[in-house]
Amino acid sequence: MKKNIFSASLLVYIFFLLTACSNDGEENNGRGKPAIDPTEAQSVSINDIVTLDAGTSSDVENTNLTYSWSFVSKPEGSNASLTEADTEHPSFKPDVAGVYVVQLVVMDGEAERNPVGIEITASQLPFIGNILPAVNCDEEDRINLDLDYQIDGTPVLSQAAKGGGTHFIKNTDLPSGCYLTQLQLNIPDEVQLTIAPDTIMMFANESAGLSISGGSIIAQGTQTSPIYFTGDGDSSTKNKWAGIRIAKRNMDEIVFDFTVIEHAGSGSFLFENAAFSISTSDRVESPRGRLTFTNNVIRHVESNGRIKYAFTAQKFGYFKKFSNNTIYNNDVAPISITFNEVQFIENNNRFSYNGEGNTSNKVNVVKPRSRAVLNTLESDSANNQNKILWQKQKIPYLVKDDVRVVETVLEIEAGTIIEFEENVGLFLESENAGLSAIGTSSKKIKFTKNSSDILEESTLGWRGIHFINSNADQNKLDHVIVEYGGVDETRDANLVLIGNSNVAVSNSYFSNSPTGYGIYIDDLSSLSKFTNNIIRLNQKGGGLVAVSSLQYLDSSSDYDNDNANNYIEVLNPGDNLIGVTTLPNINTAYTFKRHFVARGQIVIEPGAVLLFDENIKMEIQSTLSAIGTAEKPIIFSSLSALDSSVDTFWTGLIFSGGSGYLDYVTIEKAGFTNSGSLDKHDHAGLRLNSGVSSSQVEIENSTIKDLDENAHAVYIETHSTLVGNLDSSNIPNPICHQETEC
Repeated sequence: MKKNIFSASLLVYIFFLLTACSNDGEENNGRGKPAIDPTEAQSVSINDIVTLDAGTSSDVENTNLTYSWSFVSKPEGSNASLTEADTEHPSFKPDVAGVYVVQLVVMDGEAERNPVGIEITASQLPFIGNILPAVNCDEEDRINLDLDYQIDGTPVLSQAAKGGGTHFIKNTDLPSGCYLTQLQLNIPDEVQLTIAPDTIMMFANESAGLSISGGSIIAQGTQTSPIYFTGDGDSSTKNKWAGIRIAKRNMDEIVFDFTVIEHAGSGSFLFENAAFSISTSDRVESPRGRLTFTNNVIRHVESNGRIKYAFTAQKFGYFKKFSNNTIYNNDVAPISITFNEVQFIENNNRFSYNGEGNTSNKVNVVKPRSRAVLNTLESDSANNQNKILWQKQKIPYLVKDDVRVVETVLEIEAGTIIEFEENVGLFLESENAGLSAIGTSSKKIKFTKNSSDILEESTLGWRGIHFINSNADQNKLDHVIVEYGGVDETRDANLVLIGNSNVAVSNSYFSNSPTGYGIYIDDLSSLSKFTNNIIRLNQKGGGLVAVSSLQYLDSSSDYDNDNANNYIEVLNPGDNLIGVTTLPNINTAYTFKRHFVARGQIVIEPGAVLLFDENIKMEIQSTLSAIGTAEKPIIFSSLSALDSSVDTFWTGLIFSGGSGYLDYVTIEKAGFTNSGSLDKHDHAGLRLNSGVSSSQVEIENSTIKDLDENAHAVYIETHSTLVGNLDSSNIPNPICHQETEC
């Protein structure tokens, strides 16, 4: 049986920010001490493997960080020790109940942060800790559950007329005892099987199992007298058996409480891939939510090619409650469940015991089989719910199919980790579809690719989070990490907003897109908030953002953090920009690879930098207010300013009947056009046209320099006027008026 140490781990994320100065005000040759955002207290069980993670730390100067972890205190009698205590990912196994305090010191080679303590509380083991490793019955105690078995003188089983195994033919209260069957038992319509506590049901071969095709089952044990469903033989020779299958459409009450299901999953149930499976040809009709699955154990399930999970629910409509279960020591993944049913998986379930997890220890999330809900999340209108909550689990979720949310809000609990298979994404696809992912500084929500790909340093990724015409009031991302997304043919970014979408984003990371940008925002979408975010290590750049959406970016966010192209690329400026648009000062440049034609008012804040590709113009048909300061001038330049090995020029700043006020502005590397015209007015850093109306520009404390060799600093057509103070002393051809010889 495989053991997966990561499957049992509690990931405690600790994030770092190297600041200009340390929290205590001390300096270190102009560099800052590492500042640590400590995690809150965490709760685990003894024998869980606790993995600490400092992998999101970063340094603005790319200095390698070193880590030192140590115990400050441990419960009395504990022999726990840290493994790899000088790495980003140390681990330890709490062996005694109580509080463990671990401290972390981070160093960047020159500065050291004061230690920060992390409390981890380990509790006693739950129900599973009182269960013997295996159960069996003496030969003389076994009751053969076969066609001859009777209760009160009446047989309870009959052979199905046309296959389908063996049916219970009446309501049956199965008393406590040790039962052995060679049959595939089935509970048909209008029949209820009730199993008493302290019962052992042994299935003698791979074909034997239990199927609920129409009736109901009440298997309700207690903590001290559980019910066992197991194979025949002792712990080392137990045979496989088929498992338990719910295959019905109209749901009667089904209860599994304090049961142990082990050694199941022979694969003899047609089309099933789990030891305990829920599947029908369609969704549950009525009543909704009748399955209670609580305080159970599923273990010792082995893979045989068909069996992939210990527990699977391939339809929605079944669950009433899924709580406090332990799924461990299985050679398969622990659980596969549909998008909608995830909301019933409470956060007190366990997926390891005594250090033993499961192969690929993740909550697998899949689309429902039913075409009526294919790739769609729906709220439960019968219960007046308008949201679906995914709770934080002790292991990550692994989403295996595109999740498409319509007419409901998907809420993610703080601290949740959601991984996505390659080419799979999360899509919010209607006006009322929303995503509420609100973490904390110590319990961030992470959306990422399959961690097995990360371990292999694969370039594969997932599609990212896409808001499509989604403007629900609940749309909010706070203390969220979105990474390795953007593998999408049309909109390649970790975070995508298109259509009439609106989202509030704060304190979040958008990083490591292997093929795309950190963010993508079109001209119809908006950000109600975008503060204190970090965009880093994205292959194409920080973002692709429409001009009208640039106003939502704020200076508290970091857009220039080791992206392949450290700028915000402006998406299709076009010629339809109207109203007032502000370009705020952020810590990176805006780049324009298409002509920027503005019919509305443009306001550029002090310190902003605008870079234009070769032969690209900025044309003002209304008004431009570009007011910088001596300390924060506004720069209009060529995209080649980012690459000293390339020397290209953009067309220039053009007023076509518009007006403007420019103060502390620099226009450089301009004056080029490949239109084929040699007219002098086609070559200028600043051009004032007089078409339908004249252009009026006032300029102060500004400079035009380093233009194309054929360019004038300024070209002014008849009836247009330029007033003010302009330095163009290094331009051979400074100011040219249309009516004069230049």
